[in-house]
Amino acid sequence: MTVAVPTMDEAKTIYGVDLAEKQMQPVWIEVRNDAAAPYWFLPAGLDPQYFSISEAAFAFDAAGSGGSGRTLDERFTRLQFRNPIMPGTIVSGFVLTNLDEAHKAVDIDLVSRQDTKSFTFFTSDPTFRADFKRVDFAALHASDALIETENDEELRRALAQFPCCTTNKDGTENGDPLNLVLVGRDSDIFPAMIRRNWNATEIIGLGSVWRTVGSFFQGSRYRYSPISSLYALGRPQDIGVQKVRGSIHERNHMRFWLSPIRFRGMPVWIGQISRDIGVKFTLKSPTISTHVIDPDVDEARRYLMEDLAYSQALQRIGFIKGVGESDPNAPRTNLVGDPYHTDGLRAVLFFGPRPSSLADLELLDWDLPKPPLTSLRDPAVAGPPSCDCAALRARASTKAADGIRVSGALLSAEESRAIFGIDLAQRDVQAVWVEVVNHADRRLVFLPSSVDPEYFAPLEVAFAYHRMFSDAANAGLDQRLQALNFNSRAPILPGTTVSGFVFTSHPQPARVVDIDLISRRWSRSFSIIVHEPGGEKRRERLERAAGPSPVAERIRIGDEDRLRAVLEALPCCTVGGTGPASGLPLNLVVIGDLDAWIPAFVRRGYHEAMIAPQHAFGRTQDIAGEKQGVWVPAQPQAVRLWRTSIQYGDKPVWVAQVSAPLGGRFLNSDAATNPPAIAPQLDDARDALIQDLLYSQAVTKLGFVKGAGLVEPGLTRGTSDAPRYQTDGLRAVLVVDRRPVALSQILFFNWERR
Repeated sequence: MTVAVPTMDEAKTIYGVDLAEKQMQPVWIEVRNDAAAPYWFLPAGLDPQYFSISEAAFAFDAAGSGGSGRTLDERFTRLQFRNPIMPGTIVSGFVLTNLDEAHKAVDIDLVSRQDTKSFTFFTSDPTFRADFKRVDFAALHASDALIETENDEELRRALAQFPCCTTNKDGTENGDPLNLVLVGRDSDIFPAMIRRNWNATEIIGLGSVWRTVGSFFQGSRYRYSPISSLYALGRPQDIGVQKVRGSIHERNHMRFWLSPIRFRGMPVWIGQISRDIGVKFTLKSPTISTHVIDPDVDEARRYLMEDLAYSQALQRIGFIKGVGESDPNAPRTNLVGDPYHTDGLRAVLFFGPRPSSLADLELLDWDLPKPPLTSLRDPAVAGPPSCDCAALRARASTKAADGIRVSGALLSAEESRAIFGIDLAQRDVQAVWVEVVNHADRRLVFLPSSVDPEYFAPLEVAFAYHRMFSDAANAGLDQRLQALNFNSRAPILPGTTVSGFVFTSHPQPARVVDIDLISRRWSRSFSIIVHEPGGEKRRERLERAAGPSPVAERIRIGDEDRLRAVLEALPCCTVGGTGPASGLPLNLVVIGDLDAWIPAFVRRGYHEAMIAPQHAFGRTQDIAGEKQGVWVPAQPQAVRLWRTSIQYGDKPVWVAQVSAPLGGRFLNSDAATNPPAIAPQLDDARDALIQDLLYSQAVTKLGFVKGAGLVEPGLTRGTSDAPRYQTDGLRAVLVVDRRPVALSQILFFNWERR
């Protein structure tokens, strides 16, 4: 395995265009396969939002067609990495990823029918100034100063020696709490962060100061925005990372220090995490501004745990004391005067090399987090929250299994204003009410990230509505929203009921809500269809799609050979206005209940969308979705699905059409009023979606069948009034399940090979 990242000038020479101008960066990969089985490389593991060839070429062809565009397509295609890697062969080529200015962490996942292999490489831009470049990690701790621990109790005793907080340079003032511990090899920890879109930060310098100031006034994102130096173990942070949100005003950021502790030979890092919810001017910072942190620092700690739980690298989670409790009515302050409160615990996260699912995650029985301390409201500041939960419960959608009942509901705009006292829709925020009743014999932990991977913290929402010179009103709003928030921090104990709101993005009148619950080496997912008052028709449409086919129409299949034959006999394409083959190829099959595959799509950033209709099986699509990015532009593919009368075992079979607009993320802004043409390389859109879903922890089996009809490169299918495209003629077949599945556990049908 060999990897190289060309410089910007080298990339310009290779491709003939300035890729960096469009925020693209090529990564060259060479794989030599000396094994007995073929392997497939998954570009989505390297960058979940990588660029397709047609999308990248379109970015440099203003007209979107013509000779220059075809030339670029041909050049980019020649340079592209092409699967599979057959035994005894060497395959090399480029993947076009999003530009990383600091350093490039290259995560390579290879899958075969027998196993999965992962490799991680780090390359660095010599001109980028980052914290970790100032550190000689090998010289930080002498070998005789290392603290070796072999079991959990020894580790806990060693961690108890850490101070509670970061400090200033002189060590005379305490800053943010040291509320995080990471245990694992660099090759396990940092690829997990890469998969979840965390970026290194620049150190403060003239260039980064000007970029920060510019982003502050423009309200734009700055992926590498510097974070101030805090001190622990006698030095500033060794590594700083952040996960950007909508603008520079909002981000999650972490600082790490390599400690002298080793756990079974693995490094142990002590860290600090907080969520920035706004920006204020200050003379204490060389950038003339500083971030305002969410006072509930435990929420940021919680978010990180959830985020990395979906990385397939996190294996164990525990909590230990060491920070010290602080009450919201008597908070501590950090070095720039921001107040914070905490339950006093540190999260200890253990990472490993083997891909693991939610069901593999071990929750250690150490110290347990407490409910948010802000639930102890000051009545003089804010009255009790006004939530008529009985009314919500009466119209909620409900599902039950394994002694657990979950319910959910959406609020009308009027209900939202009455309950929260603010207009959430003004900020594109939608509150989802969730209730979990636990009659099982295990403690449950709810993951709000399953509802929305980029959900908002309650104090993040409240800060957006703060008014100047209104401290009492602002404090009341803070306490109201946090009291109404679903308390996902403490476990849901057997025999108890917990309810509250999750603040989500992408408001919709009706939506499918995924609720993931985990326990010790156990997990369960529920999908429910919820709607606002007035959104009943949309909910009914979703429920019809999810409901069973009439018994008389069902085609029951029990073996793989017959399944293949039936799938290959389905119509090749959607139907347009000029005949049965005038639409787009039906190039995907999903086998599983709606409440099994919807969570897979949601975890990878897909949302239900009202997109242009296509016809198949005598009707328009039953459900459709697009990949959307709140903070980072997402890949542009869209998927339309039809439920068929076929049933494989006890699972319904859905047939789908996957495509992407020509130009993708580089379309002009008028594309909404002038529907774009379809990118003719339809296999690229299909393959990108497949790879994406393999990381969703829901796909149990993958295969390919014929049926869409081969269209050779250089030729196209279509008519003058229909999309023209080319394809290898294969349909991808994905079997999904509610049971979490790691990448290494996915099986393969022994059908068509690609």
